[in-house]
Amino acid sequence: MMDDFRPARQPLPRRDYSGPMRRPTHPPRPHHPLPQHQPQPPATQLTQSQPAPYQEYQRPAGHHVPPAQRQVAKHPKKRLGLRYFLAGAALVLGIGLFTAGYLLKSKSPDKTIPAAIVTKAKYDVYFPSPMPPGYIYVSKTATFQIGDVFYRFANGLKSVTVREEPLPPQKPDLNLYKSYTRFTTSIGQAAMGTSFGQPVAVILTPTTIITMNTSGGVTSQDLHTAINNFRNIGKNS
Repeated sequence: MMDDFRPARQPLPRRDYSGPMRRPTHPPRPHHPLPQHQPQPPATQLTQSQPAPYQEYQRPAGHHVPPAQRQVAKHPKKRLGLRYFLAGAALVLGIGLFTAGYLLKSKSPDKTIPAAIVTKAKYDVYFPSPMPPGYIYVSKTATFQIGDVFYRFANGLKSVTVREEPLPPQKPDLNLYKSYTRFTTSIGQAAMGTSFGQPVAVILTPTTIITMNTSGGVTSQDLHTAINNFRNIGKNS
C-alpha cells in the first residue's frame, strides 16, 4: 500500500448569502475643479491690443433678398466703374463740342479792327485797306491800352505791329529822324527807315501819331504800300 503524499486540503471559507450583497470598493477618483468663466471687460475698456471678438453676421431667418439687390451687391465695382466711364465720356464730349465751336468761329476771322476798340479812342483810327499783297489782319490782336490802339497784320512770319496814339500839342519834327526817308501821304507826313535791320515808319495825321514796327523779313515796299493804303475808320470817318 502506497503512502499518500498530497497535502491536506484546507477548508474553504464559506460565503454567507444571508446578508446583503456588498460591491467591491474602488479607490476615489481625483477631483479636478471646473475652469472658472472669466467675465469680458466692457466695450469701453477694449484697446487695440485686445480687439473685440469677431462676430459673424447672421442673416435673420426667413429674410429674402430680391434678385436685383443681390446683383448690385455682387458687382459693386463694375457699377462704380461704369459711372466713372460715363462721366469721363460726357466730359470728353463737352470738350469736343467746345473745341469744334471755337474752331468754327475762328474760321471767320475779323477783317478789321472791332468797332468796340475804335470807339474807345478819342482820335481818328487808321487801318490799311486794302492790305499789301499776301497780308491779312491778325484776328483778336486789336487792343486799347493806356489810351493807345494796338493791332497787327501779317503774311506768314512777316509781321507788322501798329501803334496809334493821340497827337500831342507839341507836334513831333520828322526832320529829327536821321537817315529816314520822308514823303507825303493822303493822311499826312510820313518817314521810313530801319531799326535793327527791319523797316520802321512814323506817320503824322491831324489827330494821330502812327508808329509801325516790323519783323520776320517785311520789305520796305510792303511797308510803303500799307502806309499809302491807310484809311480813316475812326470817329471822323
